[in-house]
Formats: sequence, C-alpha cells, structure tokens
Amino acid sequence: MPSTPDASPAWFGGLVAASAIDPLVTNVEAGGASSCRGAAGSSTVFVAAALAQRTQRALLLVTAHIDEADEAVSELNDLFAAGLGPEPVLLPALESSPGEGGSALDLLAERLTVVRRLIEGNMPGILVAPFPALMQMVPDAALLPRLLRVARAGEKCSPRELSEWLASVGYIRTEAIENPCEFAVRGGLIDVFPPGGALPVRLDFFGDELERIFEIDLVTQASDRRIPEAQLVGASISSIL
Repeated sequence: MPSTPDASPAWFGGLVAASAIDPLVTNVEAGGASSCRGAAGSSTVFVAAALAQRTQRALLLVTAHIDEADEAVSELNDLFAAGLGPEPVLLPALESSPGEGGSALDLLAERLTVVRRLIEGNMPGILVAPFPALMQMVPDAALLPRLLRVARAGEKCSPRELSEWLASVGYIRTEAIENPCEFAVRGGLIDVFPPGGALPVRLDFFGDELERIFEIDLVTQASDRRIPEAQLVGASISSIL
C-alpha cells in the first residue's frame, strides 16, 4: 500500500484528502460500517481504495451481487497495479449448492484459503465479498489444520504421511497428474494438483525433509519455477464441509 497520498496522481490524492469522505473515515476508524448510496460506475471502488489509503486499515467491501464483487476486484487490482490503494482479496460465494456443479469444489477451496488467511491475522487491504458469500457457512476454525495444510521447503515431513493425508482428504493417486484433485508419487517426488485454481506443484523430498517445491508445467511435466511453500486444500466436498 502506498505510504502517503502525495505519491499518488492528483485525482486520487484529492479523493483521499476530500472532506466529503470524512464521515466514512470516522466510521471506519471507529470500527463501524458505512454505505454508499447513489454511487455511479466505479465510484464506490474509488472511495473504498481512498478509505483504505487514508485510514491504513483493512476494509470489508460488500456488494449486493456476485458479478459486482468480481468487477470490484478487477477494478481494485487495476488501481493497485497503478500504485493506488491496497491489493484486494475476494471471498467468493458459492454460485450453486455444494455438489451441484463442477465449480463448487474450486469455490469452496478458495473460500477456505481466504478464511485461513483471516484467522491467521494476514488481513488483506480490502476484502471484497458479495452479500451471499457472507451468508454461507464455512468450516469450524478448529478443523482447518485437517482441511488445509501448508507445505514449506526445509520442513520435516514424511512423504508417506503426506500421501496418506492427501488420500484422506479426497485426492486420487495416479501415475501422472493431469487434473485437479490428483497426486502422484515417484520415489522422493510427490506431485499434487490442488483444487481452487492453484497451480500443480512438485514436492521434492530427501528422506523426511521437504527440500524443494516447484510449480509444474502440465504440458511438459517440467518443474522450473521454485517456490517457498504450497497450500494444499482438501479435494472433496465432504472433506471440506
């Protein structure tokens, strides 16, 4: 997040400093809620970015509909790329009941990842949520260690235990991963394709130590990009709910 309005273009700096948003600033700093009525076009998004910039607080931006939340995230990402306001995170809503569509598991996985981030105190600058997303249940926080785990390079981790966990939360073992919710084991390598839009990863073990983690190119099965950690989420509806 930019540190001062002075570093922003004049129009955004003017909005950040505008007295018209003073009541909204007061509400945010008091931990209260504010609403924007009669807003046109992208004005609500601009105001939210300005509030986050001015108050330096994490904000929850609630939209009435799912498509409005998607549009808000896209616009906030454009502002963030231009150095205006914080990077947004979307709490997605389930567009169908669990089990009623191919996207349900991916959406559940995304929701679970966001919920864990919030519980850990890793707050985004702006959390965007359509109203339906706030009305839908999430798993109990006490269950998160079973439903979602973070594999980190350098940690002690038994390949056998990890394979057993993957199978227990719905992953299907295959010779080579091709689709989400699959994993493959070859010697000291475990390839995992998580649901939720995450890229497939290769976990490289030396004994019971996870030495390295790479993202996988499914076309070539090459693993060129090294990453420090990978989030692995349950791969079945029943494991997540």
